[in-house]
This record gives sequence, structure tokens and C-alpha cells, in this order.
Amino acid sequence: MSRLPARVVILEDSKGKVLVLLPEHQLLHLVLLNRFSERPLRALAFEQCRRVFVPALLQQPSMLQKLFKLPVILDHSLSKADSLDVFEPISGQRFLLDASLYSDHAQVFRFAIDPSQLKARLPEGNDEQVIVQAVDKFTSLRMQERLQDTLEIPPLPGTAKQIINLCSDPEAGINALVPVVEADPSLAAQVISWAASPYYAAPGKIQSVKDAIVRVLGYDLVMNLALGLALSRTLQVPEEAPRGFSPYWKQAVCAATAIEALVKLMPPALRPSAGLSYLSGLLHNFGYLVMAHVFPPHFGLLCRSLECNPNITPPLVEQQLLGISREQIGAWLLQAWQLPDEVCVAMRHQHDGEYQGPHSVYANLLHLTLGLLREQGIGHAPGARLAPSAFDRLGLHPEDCRAAISALLEAQESLEAMAEKLATPVEIPNRPKPQTRPQPFNKRAS
Repeated sequence: MSRLPARVVILEDSKGKVLVLLPEHQLLHLVLLNRFSERPLRALAFEQCRRVFVPALLQQPSMLQKLFKLPVILDHSLSKADSLDVFEPISGQRFLLDASLYSDHAQVFRFAIDPSQLKARLPEGNDEQVIVQAVDKFTSLRMQERLQDTLEIPPLPGTAKQIINLCSDPEAGINALVPVVEADPSLAAQVISWAASPYYAAPGKIQSVKDAIVRVLGYDLVMNLALGLALSRTLQVPEEAPRGFSPYWKQAVCAATAIEALVKLMPPALRPSAGLSYLSGLLHNFGYLVMAHVFPPHFGLLCRSLECNPNITPPLVEQQLLGISREQIGAWLLQAWQLPDEVCVAMRHQHDGEYQGPHSVYANLLHLTLGLLREQGIGHAPGARLAPSAFDRLGLHPEDCRAAISALLEAQESLEAMAEKLATPVEIPNRPKPQTRPQPFNKRAS
């Protein structure tokens, strides 16, 4: 009797719900599935999945029998199995399923992909070539009637240029930073609002940017916070988003504050720059904004594919669909803008727990931070539990790190309030709109 590991996904359209069964660790190719089924299916919302796959339901054969009276779509690789050991990644539930419950009415197609077949890792220095290939692939998919030879990428904001110059000036201090931030009223308001957040519990009212620096946040944190905010404002957070994933600014705020907490736990000899680590956390998902900007008509399909594959890391889903990951295209843009190498490396290698190249401490620290947040439901669906080596190479103890993250998330309401303020930038009355036209990115560049 053959029993195979599988996972189940509930999809739906206007005709109703469908149960999809595929090998547990493979990627659901939504485009193929919809083509074969001739239905515009998309994943059921996460909360609805949790209400369907409850332990009491899965332990009762009669309830399973009732559930699997729904239409079933089966990947061909499971068609010969007598039973399946099924995992549902949203609820984390597992159950045994006899083939007799679905075999008489299941449709069988080929729509699952082994992630090992995807090129998840690419040679260093080839990201620009990969981006060009991805743009060409996007053109061939004909998601637009015409894609011009150039893609408009926003120029580096003037405020960000000035702050980057301050980063490289060892003589720069508060008196140099304050005028730069205050020259951008919206940015100044965000910094003051950040310092006044209940999370920092600053005594008294924060009156100015200088007050925020001196009394609450410090020069290094404000410099990197202002830089991160200035960069993120160049691209809009897309209205389209994968359901069940943490919103962009919530992820950014939690990652920045969590990485700041972990840096403080590291031995002094191994400890990286707190400011650059903070900026790495704040910008870690910046490639998401870039991808939405570069591939707008295709971005909705990407969101639907991420929803269908919550147990697969987003870079693999993105590479399967677009031939490029958000980390690659985001790091490429930050390098073009001449941000510090430490931040670019952290973004590019945040999913590589074994990265040992230049500035590896930043990439390893960001990888660990995001893994710990996923354990708490922040980010995309939880992946494999972090290996002990992820802590060891940074001189950290797992129990101390998890305690720090738990303490951080006790103030989650304050963090969410901070994220909400960043998601709705302060409007400055009668402020003239910038006239600078975006700079083109030449697809044909070598």
C-alpha cells in the first residue's frame, strides 16, 4: 500500500471552492492549474482556511468524507497513491487521507513543480543580467500590449543623497543631520512622530527633530531611519497584496526594531553597526515595491501564486513566475543608488542562512531576525525552524533571542501604530510636487 506526503490548498472562484492536492514540498503553478481547469481560481483567505482545517474536523472520518465531496484537483504524481499524508500549511494541521474519498471525482493534471528545478541561487555579479532577462520574459508573456525599451525607475531622492553623504563623512554630526531632515517637512514629521511613539516611552513632548535625536533615538538611528523612509517613499506600496501576509510597513517596522534588539545581544567583538543593521531591517522588503513598479500587470498573479504556496519561500515563487526575485531586483537598485554595501548584501542574501561572503554578518543577522519573526506570525508563513548554526555564527543564544522577540511583540500595538503612520505619510499643504522625471533603466545595458 503506497502512502505519499502531500499538501492541500483550498482555491475558489465564482463557481465555488476546490480542494487541490499536490506533493507536500512542491510549488503549485497557478497559471498551469487555471489553464487546465479552465477556471480563474485563487487561494481561499487564510482565516477561512483555519476555520476549515480544525483538529476536531480532521480526526473524524465522517467530517473528512463530507469535506472531500467538494471538487478535487490532483497532481498527476499523486494519482497512484492509495493514501496521502496531508499537510495544510496555513493551520499547520496534518491528517491521513484515503484515496477512496476523492479518486472517483478528482481531476488529474500536471501543475506541481519541484523547487529544486528552479535556479534559486545565481552567481555573484550577474543580477543585472538576470533582471534584463526577467524583463524580456515579462515582455514575452504579453501582459501588456507593448513594453518600451526603458523602464522608468525613480531617481535617488535628494534627501537620501544628502544623508548618504553624511554616512560617509566621519566629521558629520547632529548639526549636519537636523537641517537635512527638517528641509523635508513630511520626513521631519515622521521622525518626530516615531520618537513620540509609545514604544519609546519618551518623557515629555518631542518638539523637534533635534529633540528626537538627542533625547530619544540617537544620531545613528535617525540618520538610517530618515534614509529608509526617504527611499521607501520613492515607490508606492501597491494596493494589490497577497492575503494573509503581513503588510509592507508592519514587516518593515518589526524587522527594524527586532534586528536592533538582536544587535544589542551580540558579543561586542561580533557586533555590526546598529544603524546599518536597522536600515537593513527597515528596507529588507524594498524589492517588493520595486517588483510591483516594474511588473505592474503581472503583480496580481504573483500575489495569487504566493497565496497558493505559503510553505514555499517567496524567492522561489517569484523566480518561477518572473525569473527574478525581489531580493535581486531590490539589491540591484540599492547598489545603483550607491547605498552602503552592508545593506545591499543583507537584502540580497537574507534568505541564505549559509552565506559567508563579504559583510556576511548583516545577511546572517537579517536572516535570523526574519526567521524569528516568522515564528511569531510576522512576514510570510512560518518556514523550517531555525538551525542552531544561525545563532552560533552570531554569538547568540536561541532562548535569549526568542525572549527578546517576545518582549518586543508585547508592544505590538505600538509597533502597528508606528507602521500605520508610515503607511499614511503626512501631507504638507501647498507643497509643490517634484518636477524631476524618472531616470530610465536601459534594458539593453550589458
